[in-house]
Amino acid sequence: MRIIGGALRGRQLEAKAAPSTRPTSDRVREAIASALHARGLLSGARVLDLFAGTGALGLEALSWGATVVLAADSSRKAVACVNENARSLGVAPQVRAIELDLLASPNKAFAAIDRTGLAPFTLVFADPPYTLVQSTVDLLAGIARHGLLVPTAAIVVEHASKSPPERPACFAELATYRYGDTGVALWETIAEATESC
Repeated sequence: MRIIGGALRGRQLEAKAAPSTRPTSDRVREAIASALHARGLLSGARVLDLFAGTGALGLEALSWGATVVLAADSSRKAVACVNENARSLGVAPQVRAIELDLLASPNKAFAAIDRTGLAPFTLVFADPPYTLVQSTVDLLAGIARHGLLVPTAAIVVEHASKSPPERPACFAELATYRYGDTGVALWETIAEATESC
């Protein structure tokens, strides 16, 4: 695995996060980064990377000009992998990785994210196990409802291409993409609809 574009282009990443980790492929990361860059959503971004695994999505965003990344994963090995990748790339001061079971107790997850002091975020990556995508979308709605996102934050959700998630009313669809078995939904938070999450 490697960083695809930006200032850190070509730098290698550690891929051994945890046995259950499904890293986003280089091809999909490149497509996501290009789509976000074209919309001006990476430069200066404050990134929340959920189910971070190796941290590749958040680190890619840093390479393209994001300012800070909060990476959350339930696996201690994944958190260690994110930290190691951040150190090897020389961006450790811009990365905070926390061990957090995002779906076991959403309210505890909201509180833990808030306690980092890094919110509100302008960009969220969510790459959960595909069987947990809809639960993750519910979590994202809660994150918006708890004021942890800026009013027009961008949301990137990876999912099985044949099973797109149901979009909450507080998010507007910007685009959808399909790369083989992987689907990507790009949404934007609707400020006035946040209470409907």
